[in-house]
Amino acid sequence: MIDTPDNHLKSPKESKSLVWLSSKTKAKTCQLCGKPVQYKVPTEKYIYFECRQGHGWREYYQDQGGSRPQPAKVIRQLGDLFTEEQKKIYSCITAILAEDKIMQWQIDILEKINYLCEQCHASKQDIYQVLKLITLYHKALGDGEK
Repeated sequence: MIDTPDNHLKSPKESKSLVWLSSKTKAKTCQLCGKPVQYKVPTEKYIYFECRQGHGWREYYQDQGGSRPQPAKVIRQLGDLFTEEQKKIYSCITAILAEDKIMQWQIDILEKINYLCEQCHASKQDIYQVLKLITLYHKALGDGEK
């Protein structure tokens, strides 16, 4: 399991996601705080790295003027980050949010998460992981990179 401050995310073998670390990446540390890199997201132009403290940076591929070789698989759209099960959870979450009822409820975030768990037939960890992948995707492709 990969530790985060508030939760545990599934290991790369369990998630089959492109954002997890390879054995080579685990030695990589953050340029700002020195903490280990926790996530990498290979996009079309660069790899986005994020450390355990949440600091993120990009390292460009050789054809973009950087030093990194381009991997065989890259993230082109949000769905590329998800496993089949995560895609179902994501669809359920977006359907609930489209109804816009849950955001109007005067309940705390934990009750909203419990509602998502119940409606999507998912654990808190599964909901957290999908939301984290959405966040990583937007961070990785931020600053107008789409």
